[in-house]
Amino acid sequence: MTAKEFWDELNKTYGTDLEMPAGIDGDAEISEDEDMSDIEFDMAMGMSFDAAMQKDMD
Repeated sequence: MTAKEFWDELNKTYGTDLEMPAGIDGDAEISEDEDMSDIEFDMAMGMSFDAAMQKDMD
């Protein structure tokens, strides 16, 4: 599944019509076998890099 296909699926699922950000490579393949790190996940959910890095540091 390409990033563009994934983006379109999210728009369909949530009933949105958002444009894919220009910085995302629409032809990049998303590997379902690779797990993303917690930091990558938090950043994908909108956290800044610093916030994601410091989230679990107590």
